Amino acid sequence: MRLKYALIAAHGLALCACLSSALPWPGKLPLGLALLIHLGFAVRDVDHRRDTIRYHAASGWNINDEAVLILPSTVVTPFAIWLHFKAEGARKKAILIVNDALPEHEFRRLIVKLKISAA
Repeated sequence: MRLKYALIAAHGLALCACLSSALPWPGKLPLGLALLIHLGFAVRDVDHRRDTIRYHAASGWNINDEAVLILPSTVVTPFAIWLHFKAEGARKKAILIVNDALPEHEFRRLIVKLKISAA
């Protein structure tokens, strides 16, 4: 839910900036409409996206049953994890995991496993 609220707040601020800018009204209206459409797609993506993250001692990290390498640029905080990873032959990707996306003990376990496996 925190991620959804952050998306709504960021899009609201962008809409306020768009409407208060020096653009003429014929430019503001399509830009504002584009922001609202993007907000709809972003909220829908947050509601329907379900990634599975697993760690196996033998094979390492798997995201959605695909072996990945967790990159050192991953940021771990008590509030969120910005998980940077790279699959074999693919580009670098990132997943934001907010602390209310998992039960509290599972979120802590994920933080500990990321810190231990990165060493």
